Amino acid sequence: MALPSYLHRTATLALRLGLVALILGAILVTALRLALPLADDYRDRVAELLSQRLGYPVQVGALSVRLSGLTLRLTLDDVVLRDPRTRSEVLTLRALELDLDPNDSLRLGSPQWSAMTLVAARLAVHRLRDGRIEVVGLDAMNDPRALELFLSQGTLNLIDGEVLLVDDRLGGPLLRLEDLALSLENAGPVHRLALSARPQPATSPAPGTAKSEARLRVQGRLQGDPAAMGDWSGRLYLSLGGTDLADLLPPDLLPALRSPAGVHSDGVDLEGWLRLQDGALAEGLSRIRVQGLTLGPSKQAEAGPKVRVSASAGGLVMDRLAAQMRVTPAGRGWRLEVANLGLAVDGANLNGIGFDLGLTREGGIERLDLEASGLELRALAALARWAGRAA
Repeated sequence: MALPSYLHRTATLALRLGLVALILGAILVTALRLALPLADDYRDRVAELLSQRLGYPVQVGALSVRLSGLTLRLTLDDVVLRDPRTRSEVLTLRALELDLDPNDSLRLGSPQWSAMTLVAARLAVHRLRDGRIEVVGLDAMNDPRALELFLSQGTLNLIDGEVLLVDDRLGGPLLRLEDLALSLENAGPVHRLALSARPQPATSPAPGTAKSEARLRVQGRLQGDPAAMGDWSGRLYLSLGGTDLADLLPPDLLPALRSPAGVHSDGVDLEGWLRLQDGALAEGLSRIRVQGLTLGPSKQAEAGPKVRVSASAGGLVMDRLAAQMRVTPAGRGWRLEVANLGLAVDGANLNGIGFDLGLTREGGIERLDLEASGLELRALAALARWAGRAA
């Protein structure tokens, strides 16, 4: 049976349009491949375009172009961003990769990037006491215009980066994230985050000290104005695994154990689920397991870095420690609820411990409610002896 005339005309037109699109696509790909060797001739023009978009003078060492599927990828090597007033360096990159979105570029008549990748960036994320977040080393990110460029559309990637985390509310430098891989997918006010890094102590280790083998992974979905990163809301999941707890504790978290000699562990496994509201923690749930935990009093911690403190020397050795925790804001402070706390000390067990702790904003104890279902006196005696020596 013959097709109706209108269907026949439609099918013929669709076939012709498909052939035309195929031919044009082949011509475009061929032209692009022929143009690739000439890409470095446009290095200064691309640097000028980036300077206009970022608001910072951009210097590019070399430019290359390649096709990744149908995406045109520009790779800029040895990139330097400079302060427009002082001409000092505000960011240096081994490379900057830009993925061009052909559809949006043709529609809007100007280059539009679907992804931006910073290679080997060295940054510091600094949270001020008023809650504002500054990105030191990429000062352009502190400009609302640049923030909107980076965080409104497309994907922002960091590869082989390093980030120092600083929080003035928590006493200053917290951790240094090395071998950082970050992907932040942005769609207007919606942001999806994936991060992997090796956390290290914020301060530089002593010469000859081995680096921590801990691994941090973070995933999340956040919402908020791209120009106000410190006010985002949403949920985050994090996991942390490593060997030595001393490498992961901020130095001012436990004043009595300030030296790395004061706290050690053979294994750490932490999972956390965080809910953020307007840039602040609204609820934090976590589960922690620690193996071979050793605590030493501060007077024993002068022995030097990475020196284990034994029980006979006044330390406390726990074969294991496990707990579930919940942290929520309470008035001007915090509420910490701990459930199913269990630990083993000197071969004795303490199980089924739970407590409800009220803390001030500065970390002082306001209230403590304690309950326990399974206690062995030998474990309590070991805890009491250690607390007496550490006092």
